[in-house]
Amino acid sequence: MPRFNALIGATGDRRLVEFLAEGHGWTVIERRYLPMIELAAVAERKKELTRMEMGLRRQMGGRF
Repeated sequence: MPRFNALIGATGDRRLVEFLAEGHGWTVIERRYLPMIELAAVAERKKELTRMEMGLRRQMGGRF
C-alpha cells in the first residue's frame, strides 16, 4: 500500500484510485466539487419528500 500511495503521489493520476473505487460503485472527485454534489443530493431528497407529502395529503382527502 505505501508503494501504491507513493505512485499516486508521484503521478497525481486519479485513475489509479478510481480503479479501486470503481469496483464498489464509487468514484473519485476533487474535494472542491463535493458541496455541489451534496446540494444536488439534498435537492433530490426534497423533491422525494414533497412527493411523499402530496401523496399523504391526497390519502387524507386534503385535510391539513
